[in-house]
Amino acid sequence: MIDPRPNRLLRAARERSGMSRNALAEAVCLWLARQDPKGRDVAFDANHLGKIERGIVQRPRAPYVAALCAILGTTEADLGFDHSSRATPEDVDRQAFLQVALGAGAGALVTRHFADHDSTDLVATIAGPTGHYRRMSDAVSTTELSPAVEAHLRLATNVVTNMLPTREGFAALSEAAMIAAWVARERDDQGTARRHYAEAVHYAERAQHPFLAIFILVSRGHFAVESSDPRAGLALYQQARSGLEQTSAPRAAHAWLAAFCADAHAEAGDRREALAELHRAESRVGGELRWPWVVGYEEGVAHYEACTLAKLDDLTGARSSFAAAAPGLAPKPLAMAQAHHAGVLARTGHLDEARALAMEAFSTARQYGSDRIVQKVRSLPVSFNDADVT
Repeated sequence: MIDPRPNRLLRAARERSGMSRNALAEAVCLWLARQDPKGRDVAFDANHLGKIERGIVQRPRAPYVAALCAILGTTEADLGFDHSSRATPEDVDRQAFLQVALGAGAGALVTRHFADHDSTDLVATIAGPTGHYRRMSDAVSTTELSPAVEAHLRLATNVVTNMLPTREGFAALSEAAMIAAWVARERDDQGTARRHYAEAVHYAERAQHPFLAIFILVSRGHFAVESSDPRAGLALYQQARSGLEQTSAPRAAHAWLAAFCADAHAEAGDRREALAELHRAESRVGGELRWPWVVGYEEGVAHYEACTLAKLDDLTGARSSFAAAAPGLAPKPLAMAQAHHAGVLARTGHLDEARALAMEAFSTARQYGSDRIVQKVRSLPVSFNDADVT
């Protein structure tokens, strides 16, 4: 019997990413669920991944390979998988070029020179940078992230429309437009955000993926609420809920949507409905994670609970919820939660505490290039020295 040959390249790539085996295996399952319109479960776990790293499994099934490449942002060859049985050296070179081009947002050479493409590789290569940008968006300066996101969207649009006009391609493109819309919101560029949301909706319709369409509805609803139009936001949330109830979405998705609804009702001044939605969110927290509800949904529910109670001027509840949410929040969401908490402190007469918390949020907003949070802090009922908030 031949001893297994460990796949050191795969293990090294995983360790560079900072992911444990459990985390990477879960990400593989989520990525593959995204490719399935029915969001069905995938049988892949840390034990399976360990067998691949130890060389017990030399060549996993193609979907698992595609998922690993997308999540780790690299190619099959760089992950140590035997490519000779299904590709030529030119194929490997093409995939490496695509990875570099998409990751760097470089020009439209792809569509002119790589007509003989593998659709799975292209979708994975487009989706990989989008996922990385999404994970970075709450903890990286918007000033630095914005050019990369916009360049990636331009190239992804070129690749999908010219080479990959499939449901999978348009799903990946819709996600790229979504992250571009979010980054535009962080810049407080509402015109660009609306344009990218419209693009995301258009591409999601072409993808015909129910979960993706629902996710975009909620994101647009949140944009409306933050733009001081909670009624429009609630209308979009209701559309999302109607669609969600017709899918097999996990409990986490329902909790996530209820938390957004609570925030919108509080913004509209409807205390009874806001508290009812908070109860609905709390009762559904837990259960299985699945794309696209993959990024810290329990922390998200706690965050919006804190913001909702702050908008309702429930100081005791807001303090408790903020304390529970804060440890799990990335810098930008934490700063926004601090701004909401500063608001309730100011409205209940705790002006010195409100000012200190608002200045902490403002400092973070400046550090991470979030004009959206800067404007929120400036709108608070707190007096500042002009030099403090410029």
